Amino acid sequence: MGVIVSHGRYFTNYVHLNSYSVRKGDKVKTGQALGTVLFNVEENASLFQFEIYKDSGDNNMNPRLWLAPR
Repeated sequence: MGVIVSHGRYFTNYVHLNSYSVRKGDKVKTGQALGTVLFNVEENASLFQFEIYKDSGDNNMNPRLWLAPR
């Protein structure tokens, strides 16, 4: 289960969240927390998955091209 946000023709999907700060139908703003990331203590790693789709959802895009380096 995840959170899907519509951005016009694009959709972002935030998968493997531990808790959710939004509900279906909520309007979200830039920078707003959608939830908390699920963390695997045994592997010391986040299980979070971020996906970007265009149009119908059949066009999975590479999210690295959309994220600014920090």
